[in-house]
Amino acid sequence: TFPRYSKRSTRIRVHRTVTSIPYQAFYNYDKLIAVELPEDGLRHIGNEAFAACASLKEIHLCEGLRSIGERAFCVCTSLERINIPSTVHVIPDWAFRCCIALKEVRLVEGLRRIGDDAFRDCRALTSITIPSTVEEIGSASFRDCSTLKRVHLRDGLRRIGNEAFHGCTSLRSITIPSSVVAIGVEAFKWCYLSNIQLSVHELSDLA
Repeated sequence: TFPRYSKRSTRIRVHRTVTSIPYQAFYNYDKLIAVELPEDGLRHIGNEAFAACASLKEIHLCEGLRSIGERAFCVCTSLERINIPSTVHVIPDWAFRCCIALKEVRLVEGLRRIGDDAFRDCRALTSITIPSTVEEIGSASFRDCSTLKRVHLRDGLRRIGNEAFHGCTSLRSITIPSSVVAIGVEAFKWCYLSNIQLSVHELSDLA
């Protein structure tokens, strides 16, 4: 049984025996500023677990975590930084959408897919490095990240989804690795790119 935590709490330490945080466990805990998760044993964060926690600024995801649910941190409008452990292979759809204060995202080797709309409308994000283990960037993953200036794509990436970087109006330069076989519709629309390095050998789908 997942323990109950007061919705008036500003700081919460999740008990070390917890292995899974259930659906909407902390949904709309609007006074919550910081969460301390178990360093060992936590395996799953459920759908919308921390969604709409408008004051949440601090949370560290530890190695050993295996999955994050859809919309888990959606509309956490005060969240400034997030790390994704190497044990998490997929960032799901809408996971961090509308985290408008998010300025630092740390992704490491082990990640395989970034879901649709995962970081959409993260307007404070200025730089992102995609690890070489990521094979797919989903549709609208970084759409309307209007201050995103630097995107580092690594060899290993195969697909860039529709509208993946649509509306990234500060992005001026992009290098597409040779491993990419498909670029979706309007993937870079409204990016005002002045420098595009396309090192792909053969694209099966280019829009």
